[in-house]
Amino acid sequence: MYSYAPRIGGAESYFRDLAHALEPEVFEVHVFIPPWPVLAQFLDLEKAPDVRLHTVNVVEPATALATNGIEDHSPSSASFGTEARHSRARRIADAAHLPTSVQRLGHDALRYLTLPVNRHRLVDAFAPLDLDVLHVVNGGYPGAASALAAVLAGRSTASHRVMTVCSTAMPRSILEPVERQVDRRLADSLDCLIVPAERPATALVNRGFGRESIEIIPWGSRSIPYGVDPGARERLDLPADAPVIVCLANFTPTKGQAVIVDAMAALVARFPGIRAILAGDGPELPALRERAVARGVAGSVLFTGSFSQPWDLLRAADVFVLASEIEGLPLVVLEAMSQGVPVVATDVGGMPEAVIDNVTGFLLPPRDSAALTTAITRILSDPAVAVRMRQAALARFEQRFTMQRMLEAHRDLYLRLAHSRGAPGLTQP
Repeated sequence: MYSYAPRIGGAESYFRDLAHALEPEVFEVHVFIPPWPVLAQFLDLEKAPDVRLHTVNVVEPATALATNGIEDHSPSSASFGTEARHSRARRIADAAHLPTSVQRLGHDALRYLTLPVNRHRLVDAFAPLDLDVLHVVNGGYPGAASALAAVLAGRSTASHRVMTVCSTAMPRSILEPVERQVDRRLADSLDCLIVPAERPATALVNRGFGRESIEIIPWGSRSIPYGVDPGARERLDLPADAPVIVCLANFTPTKGQAVIVDAMAALVARFPGIRAILAGDGPELPALRERAVARGVAGSVLFTGSFSQPWDLLRAADVFVLASEIEGLPLVVLEAMSQGVPVVATDVGGMPEAVIDNVTGFLLPPRDSAALTTAITRILSDPAVAVRMRQAALARFEQRFTMQRMLEAHRDLYLRLAHSRGAPGLTQP
């Protein structure tokens, strides 16, 4: 299994959950990651002693990672939301205040220019193991430069290649001729693409991947038993009787926390004492703090930074909110549903397959603070609606998004692929 992580988020949680769950009696699991100690800590492979960890020094245009080996652990907490530092090229571009479109073009060009060097390094890492199945986890598409290179490296080092695309594929850029060529090479190299929902599948088909090669496996979420926990608010120093809305997400431009901040002025007027907890970390965090001050809601919006466990936050929540502009199927939404929390989210990616509008929560357009305010108000002002949605959210989670269902689907896929070449069993996914 290979994954590159510029930050700790949902894709990394999925990668960790798979690595921990594969039975050593059936699978010999090798995990390949860049030499970023924070990611190694987050994977927590000490609890999976049969998994063998390898590091590969890959080149990523936007991110600078440590190259001094996995054993030199950083003091970072390795919590959800922790981000690697930017590369020198990214820091220069930021300092020059280059427009986002220019930065994206430069990043995309460098992504494809680094393919040969990354492919060579990954071939050297994979080749000694005679892999039956190589599973590459990519946060999006095109996503990480090294994730694309890993699939190409697998053509000569693995019998079968699988790639998970965790978010919805991006539309083609100005580099469309290059992208089409790379997409064709990837399509020829892959036995299967895994996505969590139908819309992300359609986005890949629109980029030229065959629908027959795409397998939809809904995410399964970690969860703890559902239960009412009045102590959660006390542990978070929150008022016991005031409304609480929670958002857990990395602070990147597409996650939409600005929309939540903008909605808070009207919500504070309607619900005195309301608190919005925006948990996570990332480059947009300073600007969001300033935005809360400018909107006059700094006292009602709490920024917790990165976090290691979501459960107290979710059990304290009356409503979970995610206002993203692009998504696959966010694990944190499923975690909220596992605690019976109504979800208000944007109608993007695979969100409608989890959040059933007016049943388990509400769906709304991106970048619409008025619609967000209306949806949150409906839940907070009507206890009968809140109870109905809590029950429906928990039932939907247990029906479709348990960890067991997801893991069984992956095990079945690995075994089908391994046996398709007539191998007596599966080793080394």
